Amino acid sequence: MMDKDFLVHALTVFGVRPPFHVELLEKYYDRVMEVNKVMNLTSIVDEREFIIKHICDSVSPLLFMDINGLKCIDIGTGAGFPGIPLKVMVPDTEMDYMESIKKKARFVKETIEILGIDGTVYDKRAEESGHDPSLRESYDVVFSRAVSSLNVLLEYSVPLLKVGGRMVAYKGPSPEEEIDSAAGALNTLSARVESVYKYNLPESGITHSLIVIRKIAETKGLYPRPSARISKKPL
Repeated sequence: MMDKDFLVHALTVFGVRPPFHVELLEKYYDRVMEVNKVMNLTSIVDEREFIIKHICDSVSPLLFMDINGLKCIDIGTGAGFPGIPLKVMVPDTEMDYMESIKKKARFVKETIEILGIDGTVYDKRAEESGHDPSLRESYDVVFSRAVSSLNVLLEYSVPLLKVGGRMVAYKGPSPEEEIDSAAGALNTLSARVESVYKYNLPESGITHSLIVIRKIAETKGLYPRPSARISKKPL
């Protein structure tokens, strides 16, 4: 069971506006912990640490942007971070999920059904989805909390965005060098860094960053390239 008082305290101190939908977040935590016994979903099992490092971190974009009513997708969602907490906190957001590991995609699909929240889960790779006419250039916001470098994440994410849409990449405390290294990818993919937001996770002393990238023109048909080429020769 989750410490609901600490959840409310952490979100309040963090600056997120209520309602917090505590019951749904607790149900999500319980579900992750139960399945984590048989599937490697997270190494974070302490409830307070989970609240700080998973829930608060996932919903950090809400400190800086309004996603209400927007069509969003969380690529490389894993156990559902950040997409599920964002959807729980902003129910009117249209949130989809992409995860290439099928057992994790199945976990997310079953979890959103249990929580009673809508959304589509795609058990496919982002570089394949970027060429799917039903998905390409169809999203307002792409969220990525994956560990790949920014230039790699850009090639996976930008083709999914509408022109004018935004990619939100979750990064550590000092993303400046990574942003500089992504200059070629930004130029090739017709995107630009719009903002970099830094925030302190509550009760932790941890600083993270969000890089917000705006798509300014249509993506050339070549992109995204096959995964092996992206890894071998990133933009």
